Amino acid sequence: STLIATGVFSAAFSVPGGNNDNLGSPNYLTKPWFMVFALSDALALVSSSTSILIVPRLTSHGIYIVGLRRHVILVRPPHPSV
Repeated sequence: STLIATGVFSAAFSVPGGNNDNLGSPNYLTKPWFMVFALSDALALVSSSTSILIVPRLTSHGIYIVGLRRHVILVRPPHPSV
């Protein structure tokens, strides 16, 4: 997810079609497909950033993500009796 966040972050600054030098805004700002690109880019950045922040916290507390065919289950391993 760090690699995805890096690519998405760089895609936000190198927008398709380039920027208008006089206005400083993207050339395709009024096009509907540019809005689809911008929204999906923002969603990808938020999702990958959330994954970067949450997954290490889950694994540090002993909660592991076990993927099954159609379900994702959060499992806490039993505490060893010492």
